[in-house]
This record gives sequence, C-alpha cells and structure tokens, in this order.
Amino acid sequence: MKWFKAQGISQQVVHSWHKKGFLKKLGGGAYMKAGDSLDWRQGVRSLQLELNLPLHIGGKTALELLKSAHYLALGRKLPIYLLSPKKCNLPIWALKNAWGVKFHLKTSNLFGKSKLAIANFVAPNFNLKVSSRERGILEFINSLDLTMSFETLDNYMEGLLTLRSEILQLLLEQCSSIKVKRIFLYNAEKLNLPFFKKLDLENIDLGIGKRVVVKGGKLDKKYLITVPRGDQSS
Repeated sequence: MKWFKAQGISQQVVHSWHKKGFLKKLGGGAYMKAGDSLDWRQGVRSLQLELNLPLHIGGKTALELLKSAHYLALGRKLPIYLLSPKKCNLPIWALKNAWGVKFHLKTSNLFGKSKLAIANFVAPNFNLKVSSRERGILEFINSLDLTMSFETLDNYMEGLLTLRSEILQLLLEQCSSIKVKRIFLYNAEKLNLPFFKKLDLENIDLGIGKRVVVKGGKLDKKYLITVPRGDQSS
C-alpha cells in the first residue's frame, strides 16, 4: 500500500480496484495487475516499491540479469539473490507464491549503507533496483566458496572486459572486505582485464597480513592471499 499512497491513491480506491477485478492481491499489501502472469520480477518490484524494503538484486543474479535479460525469465527453479544492508524478512507471500524461482535474502555490509552502483534495471513492465556489474562482481566474490578453485570466478570475470574503472575505484575504496578486494584485484591482474591498469591501488586499503583463500594453495606475494597452485598471475 505504501506505493499507492505515494501516488495519491487511497486504500479505499485500491480495495475497490481489487474488488472489481482490476488488481490481484499477492498478499500483505502487495498487488499486481489482473491478467499479468505471475513473474518473480513482479514480486521483487512489490518488495522494493510497495513494501519499501531496503533490498536490491545483487551478486550472481545481477550479473546474469545484466548479461542476458531473458535468462532469468526462464521457467526454472533459479536462485534469486537479494541483498540488504540491514536485517529484514521477506513476507510469507513472497516465499509461498509460485514464482518458479527461489528467493535468497542476505544481509550484506560489504558497502555499508551506500547505494553506490545500484541502478534501475528497466524492462517492459518492470523497474528493479539491481547492482551494476561492477558492484555485482564484488558481491559475487563475497558469496563464493573459493577454498578449492577459482574456476567459477575466472569464468565470470573473463567476460567483464568493459567494467568502468572509475566506478570500480570508488567501490573498492568503500568495500569493507579486505579479502574480496585482494581476490578481485589478483584475478583482474591475472586475466589482464583492461580496467585494471586504470585503478589507483594506492588509494585502496588492502590491509596487512596474509589471508587464506584456497586451502593448500600457494601464496601470492603481491596480494598476500593463497591462490590455486596452477595459477599464473601476470
């Protein structure tokens, strides 16, 4: 109802539209247009705009959505990763409706309360808050289990040739995870990604001391993280 109120539409009018069949109730004050197919993106839109929950689509889901908009419209039980800077719970209707996906909501303080590089993803009938690819890859690294291999990360980062160095610089300066920053920079340099040489590493806090990432891996002397033994950094 919050979104309707912000548009100057009273609760009585909304109930009237629902009673007349113009709106379909999802639950807990969230509605969708009658006749629209049940789509997980409609659910996220309701969470963001109508319930005003401080969450966005992030990490792997953001990367996939920005890479191929139709990918996430497929009728598979895909995991949808939602991130919020503070603890909040998804309403029951968001968990119970037949979206064809599974929502995963995680509290993340990777960038504190900063909304830097969270943008509106505009598609027909949807306008969603989604991490940019620059923010999404850092969120993705934060969620990955890299104790055995960097293969999954390599596969994603190899396609990120056009990341904006100025946005990355700001994100890396704000990022609270020393390990995430070291892993990202190590891999960007290893893969010789174009944006890497434009980054000012002196203004990025990389902390002190060693970090174990890959169990039984070798220590990279520049970034002081353990990496796969077969890696050849540039």
